[in-house]
Amino acid sequence: MILSSNSKNKPVVMGKNKEVIKSEDDCEIYSGCFVNAKINLWAQKNTYGKRINCELIAIQFASDGEALDGVSVSTDKAMEGFEAEGADDDFMAA
Repeated sequence: MILSSNSKNKPVVMGKNKEVIKSEDDCEIYSGCFVNAKINLWAQKNTYGKRINCELIAIQFASDGEALDGVSVSTDKAMEGFEAEGADDDFMAA
């Protein structure tokens, strides 16, 4: 089953012992782990159509699982190849 959600507000992210995670670097959650999630569901029937909507309110790490991609990328590795803002001339300029 797939549940897709959208929200204007950032959900609360918690560790296993209900500690609030403020930094992505401290977050235990990864693709493939098990989580507890609190969602808000509501029905819609208007000019935009009929459907069930979902908003993610909070998410808590529950336990480890098999990583879906098997690869973890460090922040430094992910940032390689990017320039600081304004470091290069506009590549679209003629």
